Amino acid sequence: MITALLDIYENLGHAESLKMAIDLQLTMNQLFYDTETGDYFTVAKGDPNLIIRMKEEYDGAEPSPTSYTLHNLLRLYHITQNEDYLVKSKKLISCHREQALTHPIIFPHFITALDMYYHKPIHITLIGSSQDTQRKAIQVIQSKFIPNKIITFADNGESQQLLSSLGVDYISVAESKNPPFAQVCQNRTCQLAYSLTELENLLK
Repeated sequence: MITALLDIYENLGHAESLKMAIDLQLTMNQLFYDTETGDYFTVAKGDPNLIIRMKEEYDGAEPSPTSYTLHNLLRLYHITQNEDYLVKSKKLISCHREQALTHPIIFPHFITALDMYYHKPIHITLIGSSQDTQRKAIQVIQSKFIPNKIITFADNGESQQLLSSLGVDYISVAESKNPPFAQVCQNRTCQLAYSLTELENLLK
């Protein structure tokens, strides 16, 4: 559900979807997080019917809860810049990294999350309030094969208000007198695009 909400946010700019994802991750941390090891149980604490609380780390026909959680934590970190997500990501990686690299065939989704961790994602911030413009920009972005990418919205609306309330500091460009169309960053190096064509060229 958290993954789906983040997908909705990155494709539609719905601030409420991002807020729900943040709230759900907080609930997940409260119910499933193992403070001793840094990974997650698959059942909530306090269930009187359980003898032991299991953990599921292997990816099968569906990615494991562990792999999904690592992806979600990394995406939330890059969107919100909340260091707690990064701390939990590092602890989760330390629990399973050796197994994943020794037996990658049973950890494929986990390894794609490792790739996002070690190779910093391309961070695209769309600027401006026109929904039509945002839709066209999303179509351009999603037409490119960019496995590790983060999309945020400095739209002078609810999305920007939410990010500002979280202390995010990369959206100040939207407040300039001549705001760019988009900002594309990687490894703390940013470039500005002032049109859809410039954005497409940057993504190439």
